Amino acid sequence: MRALDNVLPPVLRDYSDLEPFEILVGDQHRFDFWVVGEETGEVYRPEAYLWQDLRTRVIYGAALDRRYDAWLVGLALRIGIRCYGAFKSIYTDSGRPELSRYLAQILGNLRALDMEWERTEDIPMEIFDVEGEDLDPHVTLPGTHRRAIVRNAKAKMIERTNGVLEEILASRFRLPGSVKRLTDGKEAQEMDHDEAMALARAGKLLTDREFALALYRACDYYNRERPHRAVAREWAWKPKPREATPWDCLRACCNAGWRPRMISDEAA
Repeated sequence: MRALDNVLPPVLRDYSDLEPFEILVGDQHRFDFWVVGEETGEVYRPEAYLWQDLRTRVIYGAALDRRYDAWLVGLALRIGIRCYGAFKSIYTDSGRPELSRYLAQILGNLRALDMEWERTEDIPMEIFDVEGEDLDPHVTLPGTHRRAIVRNAKAKMIERTNGVLEEILASRFRLPGSVKRLTDGKEAQEMDHDEAMALARAGKLLTDREFALALYRACDYYNRERPHRAVAREWAWKPKPREATPWDCLRACCNAGWRPRMISDEAA
């Protein structure tokens, strides 16, 4: 089934019928940059977890660490909730952190906030309560979790977004420490790491905290300044602009009457 799905052409989807933050798509990404840990002095490639809104293409939340785990997935969600308000459902891979009891607990707590929900019959869902136990699989509530087919190149738009963020970090913000030989053999990879260690000793690599700040600036640039072809293509209002950013789409949704569902800091 996986091979067949990768052979077949993608079914193009128009997301203009969704509300902002109705469906978030999430993915982990290991960046092609070397950084130095401020506390440990370790030279490594940082990993992030990012959430993107299907309707507006706004990068909803991002969190960075030494490696990605369930806590990082939840932290990225919390950052998004503080910035943009509560979401309704998520769409992820079937990795262990994404399927963890911790994330199921977050989704269960989201439903406890008495958010509005609509019944959908076309997509099978798995529903968990606050403790992570299975509930009625035929009931769709806020906190729904949809899963992509493993290794499906067409599964999630955010995989393309990760590449765009790499490009912004390299060309727009000119970050040092780029990983140069990702496709080379083991010996070349070791030489690349040795070169990164030399740059670290010379003080020419960013610290992990500096890289995190650069990542958030890149996300802000992606949201507010970089035109997005799909946003312009799915523009639902008149006049239709020649180009538009995710932020333009979010602003237009607000002008059309949509409002975010903000929650308290304690609830977040």
